[in-house]
Amino acid sequence: MQAFRSFCRKPGNGFLRTGALLIFILLSGCANLKGPSAPAVPEPPERYGETAASGIEIGKWWRDFESAELNRLVASALEDNFSLKTARARLRKAKAAAQKAKADFFPSVNADADASYQKNHTRRQSTKTESVSPSLAASYEIDLWNRIDSGVRALDLTQEAARKDLEAAAVTVAAQISNAWIDLVAARERLALSESIERQGERQLEVLKERYKNGIAKGSDVFDQQKALESIRSDMVSLEAEIAALENRLVFLTASSDTEELRLTETSLPTLPHSPDTGIPADLLELRPDVKAAGLRLAASVKELEAAGKEWLPKLSISSSLSFQSEDFSIHWQDWLFNLAANLTAPVFDGGRIRQEIRRSAAARDEALHEYAGSVFEAVKEVREALIREKHQKQATDLYRQRLKAARAAVFFAELEYRNGSEDYVSYIERWTSLKNLEQSMIVDKSQLFKYRISLYRALGNTWTKELDTRTSTGAENEQ
Repeated sequence: MQAFRSFCRKPGNGFLRTGALLIFILLSGCANLKGPSAPAVPEPPERYGETAASGIEIGKWWRDFESAELNRLVASALEDNFSLKTARARLRKAKAAAQKAKADFFPSVNADADASYQKNHTRRQSTKTESVSPSLAASYEIDLWNRIDSGVRALDLTQEAARKDLEAAAVTVAAQISNAWIDLVAARERLALSESIERQGERQLEVLKERYKNGIAKGSDVFDQQKALESIRSDMVSLEAEIAALENRLVFLTASSDTEELRLTETSLPTLPHSPDTGIPADLLELRPDVKAAGLRLAASVKELEAAGKEWLPKLSISSSLSFQSEDFSIHWQDWLFNLAANLTAPVFDGGRIRQEIRRSAAARDEALHEYAGSVFEAVKEVREALIREKHQKQATDLYRQRLKAARAAVFFAELEYRNGSEDYVSYIERWTSLKNLEQSMIVDKSQLFKYRISLYRALGNTWTKELDTRTSTGAENEQ
């Protein structure tokens, strides 16, 4: 440092002193470029334990249920759902921010004009002065160290992440619609079953009344049957309330005006399609839009850290101006002035602003990294959990079928024994009620199997969202 000062003080070294000062500025900036190192990114496991096939493609999985009603509901929601409209607006906002940042790649040009009029009156004479001076000024920063490029690239990555957020929201909406529709169809199927049971119970009640009149049945048998019938009707009221609530949920998810607009008519659950190929956990990095979005935000945070570190480096800017001068308001300007200048600036003392910004950017990068790692392992957990739940639910459904078969046989023989007088009616009505409850539970069990399948589809990710329209009708009008 002492030698540098001595060199700068020698006479006749003006040009060399300027060059040496520039080198000193550059080196002082480069000495501060190195930022905190990033922690390592953990790798996902190699397989789920169920299958190891890779390269899977998950299309519009709800179409596998082969329901035109469900297809129509999902298509309507993907167009009009409020959450998706919000996500589309966020995407447009991110796109505008990225385009705004790219303006720094171009020079800025400003126009200015000054006009003045002055009149001076004395006793002997009166004078007036007119002056017009328009000017143009331009400035441009040369991106020597790709500092501007790093900031623009960070916003580009943020825009891509917003696109993936929209895709993730679409996956969520499709799953919400499908789950609500499965619950609705199951509730309607249960209501239809309850109506059938009610009619059967009413016939049994009439038979019991006749048997009671003839002295064959007891009065308690009649009231036991009537009690069972009222229990069925009570369940039907609850199912009707559940159906109304589910229809209202679908109205909200599709942004429809009322339930009549939805035209909901299906009353039986579809056939469960074959299980999809789960692939390997590494596929989730590409197939899950939420994981992809987290990865893009991590990349954006790295670029932001790069831009923050380059604040230490000198900035080279060029400016020019052209001005005219006229002594009247005519358009003939004979006096003009042109100026061209270059400016090199570098931070010397800023109170620690740049250093703290680097630390903040490094912390934001680490935050994004941990969020990305967490999203990867959360995705793997969701796939594993969906596989486990579906596997055990299938086993439970098979057991329900066996129980249902045994319960029907028990009711058949209990009715025979009651008619033969070897069994009382209480035993028969208990078995009959148990059978009807099992039939209701079988529908609920089957619908739960569908919902676990939907969870698996959602957890595996998709490829269909790449075709998703990013614009709403309002957004399309604004972009034209």
